[in-house]
Amino acid sequence: MLKVLADEGGRAVVLQVCQVSAAAVGNWVLCERIAVEHCPTLKRLTAGRWRYEEMCPEVGWAICVAWRFRVGLPDQAAPE
Repeated sequence: MLKVLADEGGRAVVLQVCQVSAAAVGNWVLCERIAVEHCPTLKRLTAGRWRYEEMCPEVGWAICVAWRFRVGLPDQAAPE
């Protein structure tokens, strides 16, 4: 998770873009996963360099993206 933060200019940028507290980002680092609701935002921020599966591996992302496509909702960041 530190690599995701460093790639995009550090915690300050992530705090601003995700509108979360420093404690929340600290928890992401400690738990080595990003809160699921912030993964699409960070994927956009990284221009897709970081995949959903890398940020929050316990979520079945293929199912989530397929469902959004099936019901006609755009994926905020195109899947790989």
